[in-house]
Amino acid sequence: MGKPHRVWAVSSIHGDINRLINIHDAIFNRIKPGDRVVYLGNYTGHGDYSRETVEEILLFRRLLMAQPGMKASDLVYLKGKQEANWQKLIQLQFELFPTDSLLALLGSGMGKTLESYGICPHDGIVGARSGAYSLSKWVTSIRHALVQNQGHDAFMIHQVRAAYTNFEEN
Repeated sequence: MGKPHRVWAVSSIHGDINRLINIHDAIFNRIKPGDRVVYLGNYTGHGDYSRETVEEILLFRRLLMAQPGMKASDLVYLKGKQEANWQKLIQLQFELFPTDSLLALLGSGMGKTLESYGICPHDGIVGARSGAYSLSKWVTSIRHALVQNQGHDAFMIHQVRAAYTNFEEN
C-alpha cells in the first residue's frame, strides 16, 4: 500500500447497495490523490443486490480514476468469505460431495448472490443431485452470467487475500 496520506476502509457490504451508495457519496469529495480506498471484502451475499453492488464498486472506481492524480493502486479490493465462497461455487463440480457443499454455500449467503445474477439456486441442487454433467452445465451458466456483466469477471479475479505494508520500527 505504500505510504498513503489516508486510508478509507469500506467494510463488508453483503449486497446492500443503498448502504454502499451512501458510503461512496460520503467519501467521494473527501478522497484526495495519495489516499487509499480499501474494500475489506464480502461485497456480495445475504443482501438482494449483489450484482448491483459490484456495479456500484466498478462505477465508483471509474469516477475516482477520472480524478487528476488518482492511480489504480489507490484502490484495493480484498477477498472476503463471500468471494472465497464464489470461487468454491464455480469449482463445485470438483467437490467430493457437491450437493452438501452447495447447500452450505447457499446457507452462507450465496443464494441471494446467485439470484441477483439471474441464477436459480434450486437448479444447482437439482444439477448436483443429477451428476457431474448436469452440475457442470449449471456452473457454466454461473460463469456465463458473470461474463455477461462487463467487468465483473475481472473484478472477481483481481481481488487479493490480504493487504500489508512494510513496517519500519523507529
